[in-house]
Amino acid sequence: MFKIIDKKLLKKNFETSVLVPIRRDIRVYKMLDCLSRQKYANFVLLIANDSKEPFLKKSDFPKNLSYIYYHDEDEKMMSYEKLNFLISQVKTEIAAILDSDAEPYDGWLEDLVPLAKKEKAVIKGREAEPIGWCAANLVFKTEILKENKFDEKLLVCADSELGMRLEKKGYKLIIPDKGWVYHNMISSGIRLSRVIPPAKDDIYIALKYRSTKFLIRKIFRNAYNVFHNGAQLGIYIVAWPYVALRNLILGNKKP
Repeated sequence: MFKIIDKKLLKKNFETSVLVPIRRDIRVYKMLDCLSRQKYANFVLLIANDSKEPFLKKSDFPKNLSYIYYHDEDEKMMSYEKLNFLISQVKTEIAAILDSDAEPYDGWLEDLVPLAKKEKAVIKGREAEPIGWCAANLVFKTEILKENKFDEKLLVCADSELGMRLEKKGYKLIIPDKGWVYHNMISSGIRLSRVIPPAKDDIYIALKYRSTKFLIRKIFRNAYNVFHNGAQLGIYIVAWPYVALRNLILGNKKP
């Protein structure tokens, strides 16, 4: 069960809550720094951490940041379970979601909160390293999230399922050309643990919504990625003998 282990509120009432689920991720320090630089300051950060020992210390939080830090020793929670808990704790009009590896630009909330207040819609900011429809850069009216929490049966694609569910309920998805976030994803190579869960989730979503089209889109998207990466690999292989021979001829000469 989550418990508050630390909090600092620089005022009584806030307009926006920023929700971040974490475990042990050093990229969270950069995320905290970016939040402390926001031009829009009327927000409180809610963090849910499920590591054996609390990952963050009081000294890790910037002095100008209002936050509530929740901790649970259970290290088996998925991000969406932590997000659902945080959603249950939100008391503000607007809720925004970030990942621990997301680095919002200083105008992120200033750009997106006014849109979320005006529109009963899902507001998705822009990403310097786009990774598609994900919960790393979303802003809503809180009532939308309270009524439509993440499906905890899904391991990694609950954000995609939430998007489909909201779309079927008639909510618009607005993607303005602002509200920028850099998604600092670290690749650790190809592992079955990163391949199988998304595939299982996509099949679950296709069955849940009886949507063959959804799975077809996934097939074509992955086929395109395979073709794109294969074509690029082919160019590298063809270029390698030329580069190796030219470098051998030129020796150590610098261009």
